[in-house]
Amino acid sequence: MRERNIRSGAGNATPPAWGEHVAETLSASTVVQVATGGHVVSFDPCGASIVASFLDNPGGTPDTSCAEDRTI
Repeated sequence: MRERNIRSGAGNATPPAWGEHVAETLSASTVVQVATGGHVVSFDPCGASIVASFLDNPGGTPDTSCAEDRTI
């Protein structure tokens, strides 16, 4: 099963480097940074859609296209 690591560019409680470090320890992972997500990125519409995409197909790669167009 793939792991997902989704983080915000706006929150500082968990720095992006921590997510990258966690991903390095997993055999299959997807790291996504949602610039407008805040600390709880799954509350952001883009973050929520990425989480839903992962839950729909945990063995696949989630659709992260909404994060590519986000800026703070």
